Amino acid sequence: MHEIGPNLGFILTPIAAGLLLPLLHWRNILLLVGAFGLLTGAAFLLFARGGGFRGQTPKLQNVRPVLGTSSFWILAVLFALGAGAGVGVFSIIPTYVVAELGMQQGLVNTLVGVSRLSGLGVIFVIGFLVDRFGVRWIMAIVLLLCGVTTAGLGLSSKAALLAAVFVQPILVSSFFPAGFAAASRIVDRRLHNVTLSFLLPIGYGFGAGMVPLFFGLLGDQGRFALGFFVYGGLLLACGAFPFLLRLTIPELPSGS
Repeated sequence: MHEIGPNLGFILTPIAAGLLLPLLHWRNILLLVGAFGLLTGAAFLLFARGGGFRGQTPKLQNVRPVLGTSSFWILAVLFALGAGAGVGVFSIIPTYVVAELGMQQGLVNTLVGVSRLSGLGVIFVIGFLVDRFGVRWIMAIVLLLCGVTTAGLGLSSKAALLAAVFVQPILVSSFFPAGFAAASRIVDRRLHNVTLSFLLPIGYGFGAGMVPLFFGLLGDQGRFALGFFVYGGLLLACGAFPFLLRLTIPELPSGS
């Protein structure tokens, strides 16, 4: 259920951009998005019925069990790669397709948004497969296939490139349901909020920050394709990492 939000955002963002850019200045679009965020936050505060409990604070005795396990750092690398394949690649694909194929920006935004539609259904299928075959196997298979399709974005064939544009998002969407399931099983359940408070900034800082920068630097030199090959190879090379995870839930000392 959590992954409906990001996947819906991937669908609506390029479509909304394509519809609003002819009508509004890009600064006004950002103001509109910000205002909608404020309204949504206010609505959640007023109407949402969340838990009445408090999470664990990130103090030393709670941080040590999280940062002291190798599984956390392995998962941080995997989340960084997954976020890079999703957010990072997603942010650069429209520019790349326009530059390489000469397609109109509005059409490209629509195609990229539509390509993410399949992700909404896939996340529920992956949830079932994780329960059936286990987190490690699903994460490993998804990483390998995602590596192949990410490298496929760099192919010179227009047909292969467009196929990769549609298939790659499906595989990226498949990673995070398994990833969050793994994150909930590397430390005690009471420290789940502490785990995510460290895991997500690392993953998305790399994926949404460094990966687009990497592609942008190569794009300035007319070498977009090389970036997709390199990142696809990195995903393939890390395909065995999920099997290094220790998915136990160690107990905290009493009174922590």
